[in-house]
Order: sequence, then structure tokens, then C-alpha cells
Amino acid sequence: MTEAEYRVRCPSCAESFAVDAAMRDDLLAAGCVLCGAPLSEADFVPLSGSSSTS
Repeated sequence: MTEAEYRVRCPSCAESFAVDAAMRDDLLAAGCVLCGAPLSEADFVPLSGSSSTS
């Protein structure tokens, strides 16, 4: 996995973890890896200090 760019917090199980852009896209499509609840754009917060230029 590349450097984490986002922090996601599941609104259903309240689990929080850091993900990169590719994993973010997968989670938006498939839902939380722990409980399966759907995730939305609002559940992801960019990490400060992220140096993504793409």
C-alpha cells in the first residue's frame, strides 16, 4: 500500500483507519471491510501533510 492519504470512519461500526486513494475507491464501491456497511464520500477525510499532486 502506498502512503495513506485519507482517514475513513465507518458510520456503522465506528472503526477508523487510514487508506490510500485506491483503497478509498474500493471502500466506496464495496463498503466497510469490517462490518460491510456502505461508505460515502463524507466518511473520508484527507490527512494533513498529504503530498498528493495527482
